[in-house]
Amino acid sequence: MSDHCYQEGEIRINWETDWLEGRNRLTPAAKAVIDAETGRRWTYYAQLNERACGLAGTFKQLGVKHGDRVALLAPNHISYLDILFACGKAEKSGLFSSP
Repeated sequence: MSDHCYQEGEIRINWETDWLEGRNRLTPAAKAVIDAETGRRWTYYAQLNERACGLAGTFKQLGVKHGDRVALLAPNHISYLDILFACGKAEKSGLFSSP
């Protein structure tokens, strides 16, 4: 696991429950997101994992607790993936909606 996602003594999510961390370990330099319409390649697994870990830490700093829900209402964007994976790392439920 990436040490920056967890503090010492915290439970670490395993490969089966943190897919992004597992994918990051296997192919950190592989492209993670490709826009189907434009073919634009957005990010690598290592970058996506880093952003998800950072956002999971932000949830914790804001006082979002285990079992709390996080919602996003926004146009389709890579931020959906950031929040989706951060919710998994922080053990939060995500609710996503596109206008």
